[in-house]
Amino acid sequence: MKESRKIQSKKRNVNGKSLAKKLFLGMVMFLVLFMVFCVPVLKIYGSSMEPTLEPGQIVLSMPKQEVKNGDVIAFWHGKKLLVRRVIAQGGQEVDMDENGKLSVDGQVLKEPYLKKDEIGNSNIDYLHKVKASHYFCVGDKRKSSIDSRNTVIGDVAKEKIKYHLVFRIWPLHQIGWIE
Repeated sequence: MKESRKIQSKKRNVNGKSLAKKLFLGMVMFLVLFMVFCVPVLKIYGSSMEPTLEPGQIVLSMPKQEVKNGDVIAFWHGKKLLVRRVIAQGGQEVDMDENGKLSVDGQVLKEPYLKKDEIGNSNIDYLHKVKASHYFCVGDKRKSSIDSRNTVIGDVAKEKIKYHLVFRIWPLHQIGWIE
């Protein structure tokens, strides 16, 4: 009689462990699907956002939401997904001095994420007024970034913005929020 109770007890433990494994695997699968569809993962390829984002880094992003000045976003330009920083919105005026220092609505931008101010590939006329429902987006590595300062890109239409980059997950020693 005691042996039969021990066998039944062992079966319950095995079934309990099996159920726990199934629940754990189910949660992992749910999280993976959630991350793929709700929190897209992007790999950084270019150097235009250095030092904020470097080639090879992997970041989490959120689907397009309210965009603010200072946000790092990903937007479509042709068939490429470009990553740049928003510095001005529709109706705001952007200016750049002879050293590459940017101003928005007459206020010089404080940009602690830059190594230095550079003119780079700018061929637009300043004082530039950003079109309605558009954004003025620039790379943090201004010398080599092709961005809204160049007519090739220009002001970025709101509907072309795909993601808001929020968190760096790789490499592990640089894990953290994107500012």
